[in-house]
Amino acid sequence: MKPSFLTLVGLLAASVAANPVPAIGGAVLAPRGNGANNNNNGANAAKGKQNGKKNGNNGAAGGAAKNGTANAGGATAGGAAAGGAAAGGAGAKAGNTSALVLPDGRIKADATPENFNVLESVFKSAVVKGDGLVFSDIITFPEGQASLFDKATNTKAFAINIDDKSVFVPKGGEAQANIRRADLLPSIRSQLNDVAVTGVRTMHFSIQRDATKPLNVTHDYQVFNLESKDFSFHQIDVRTGADNGNEIAVFGNSKTTPAAKIFSTPFGEGQFENFAIKMDFNANTVQVFHSTANEPLKQVTEPVANDLAGLGEYHFSLQKNPVGTATQPTGIKEAIIFGGIFMEDSTSGTVTLQ
Repeated sequence: MKPSFLTLVGLLAASVAANPVPAIGGAVLAPRGNGANNNNNGANAAKGKQNGKKNGNNGAAGGAAKNGTANAGGATAGGAAAGGAAAGGAGAKAGNTSALVLPDGRIKADATPENFNVLESVFKSAVVKGDGLVFSDIITFPEGQASLFDKATNTKAFAINIDDKSVFVPKGGEAQANIRRADLLPSIRSQLNDVAVTGVRTMHFSIQRDATKPLNVTHDYQVFNLESKDFSFHQIDVRTGADNGNEIAVFGNSKTTPAAKIFSTPFGEGQFENFAIKMDFNANTVQVFHSTANEPLKQVTEPVANDLAGLGEYHFSLQKNPVGTATQPTGIKEAIIFGGIFMEDSTSGTVTLQ
């Protein structure tokens, strides 16, 4: 008897969960400000989405040994899955990491900006970007040292750039005219069986300012979040600028007013800030690990209660929100650098520290 379509889909989902491959789809990120200057952002973005189809405090350090493994060295670059992901993820597990789970957003050393334009990219090629742009207009590869988790896999960092053309228009909706943004969303494969938003997962990423294309810290910037499947809130949010000044901060669920600041740290230039955000979707807790430059990650918070229900998608972004109702400045050229993006299964309690 021939297997049904549903059976084949189930087998594919199970296979991806067990043997992750470089990831390929589009949620619209609802801007959300932390301070009074950003109170109007959410309403403006939500209106666009509704009109069209949607494509704190620092915790005590220490105790990392019981949560992490010591090293992730010795891995080799794995390349893309069969068929070749053009912006190929690392493919290989990083040394002593626990089981790798999609998404894996580490970018092969020989990748080009054009690789982000195709369906085989580890990030969605259709969203989120300025109207009429393709991702090769947005992605660049800056010079500099590899991030903590790119070193072991021969992968490289990339920059997300925004300028006056970075105005997103949701399909069938209204332009987000007073926001400048570009977001990378892990590919559709990472959504099979909700593998990245169930169980116990740790999202790793490194982030750095681009000294040649500085941010304007009078504005609020969203640089990472998990947005719910219905596009109505964020379970996790990472921001800089505005109320956060020259710090980068991890916030909890946006349905809490104001959202709880789980962790913050200075965000300077010339070196990566490394994060591992451990999310227990069963217990509804979040725990943050952090380091700077090439230092191993350290536990910087205990598990903090935070509502993670709602499934959804992860965004790695540069989203510049307006200051109050003021129009955006013109002539901007701004960028943020990402590296070492991958997720691991932390069901056993482990978090890879280097």
